[in-house]
Amino acid sequence: MTSRSYSATISDLYQLQQFAEKQGVQNIRKLVNRLGNPQRKYPILHIAGTNGKGSTSIILQNILKQHGLKVGLYTSPHLLDFRERIRINDHFITKAYIQAYWSEMADFVNRHKMTFFDTTTALAFNYFYDQRVDVAIVETGLGGRLDSTNIVNPAGVILTPIHRDHTKQLGRRLKSIAREKAAIIKPDSVVFCGKQHFLIYELFEQYRKKASQWTYLSQAGHIRNIKMYNSYSEFDLIDKNRQIKYSDLRLSLAGKHQLDNAFLAYFAARWYLAEIETLFRAEIFKKSLKHISWPGRLQKISEKPDIYMDVSHNYDGFKKTLEFVKYFYPVHKAHLLVGLLSDKDHRTIARLVAQYFTSITVTELVHQKPLPAVDFAKELKKWNINPIVKTNNHQAFKEISKNLEEDDALFVMGSHFLVGNLLRSFQKST
Repeated sequence: MTSRSYSATISDLYQLQQFAEKQGVQNIRKLVNRLGNPQRKYPILHIAGTNGKGSTSIILQNILKQHGLKVGLYTSPHLLDFRERIRINDHFITKAYIQAYWSEMADFVNRHKMTFFDTTTALAFNYFYDQRVDVAIVETGLGGRLDSTNIVNPAGVILTPIHRDHTKQLGRRLKSIAREKAAIIKPDSVVFCGKQHFLIYELFEQYRKKASQWTYLSQAGHIRNIKMYNSYSEFDLIDKNRQIKYSDLRLSLAGKHQLDNAFLAYFAARWYLAEIETLFRAEIFKKSLKHISWPGRLQKISEKPDIYMDVSHNYDGFKKTLEFVKYFYPVHKAHLLVGLLSDKDHRTIARLVAQYFTSITVTELVHQKPLPAVDFAKELKKWNINPIVKTNNHQAFKEISKNLEEDDALFVMGSHFLVGNLLRSFQKST
């Protein structure tokens, strides 16, 4: 196949989403075999969970990078640019590399009807090998057992909090979802596990026998002296295992839930640096937390009025963000613009947001499977909310913003697609 333009290449890759229902690792095995199994040629830290995967990944990457490592990072989905998914030390994969990969692999990929995620995962693995990373942090897409990333034999496994989401693919019961996620644990894995529901702790006992080392965040230490601000947090970290205290840490991500993500990343980074005989330095750790950019996570894009963009898209993600809303803004000053995908449990989310906002505008995602705005509005009315329905994202955002008072706050929530769509326009207009 002759080389295509970058925009045509990306369009071709998105066309592969028509095969998205194909689950399992058979196809990606064929793909990486053709590439020479690049994922076996450097250490990988594998991350699964429902919420917090991306934030934990970016914090972990920053700690390792600041200690001098060349770190690959594979996350999904993206907000503004496909290349966000594949980066090394915060530098996105080059357009030329994507074009060259597709030129070489397109016929093979199309012949085997491989999925978008199979194809882009193999792209990431190959890029990290070609660029000679010291380590790669690889986030699962959906689940774990049948996820395209689950062909790796990781140096370490990190499990962020597990909740109900993607129930069509993973099952409705919490234990069945956790079982799917925990399938990334290989024999003799080193595992770092974030805070979980008590049912998941019970389930994980059987997986501990498989692991060579298992660290529960809830037993390894704690966070205290938390001071929350509307664009960052300050806190102390207690490492009980090492009997060390780090005081006056500052994390440049808003929301109390991000502190647990930083805590989890700390333990994984600390272990990995010891594995490769690199000295962990407190001053570098502090610096790494202070200088993190992770758009779309309670990202404050405007002040007076305050406007936040947040990609929370399931019940538990919303719940964590709404704790932040409650802490900083009274109900009558907080406004919500929300749009969901059709696979989300919109009934429980409607019940939840009705407790934190009286002013809610429902919009519709520009996506193959949007939740109709009228369906969500109907649920909100059951909780004595009279929502405004504006199916056009940009029009909805423009009209709400225009009517905000100086001490109001607007939260845009519900999906990467909604936040990305509006962030793109907002950046063009400023």
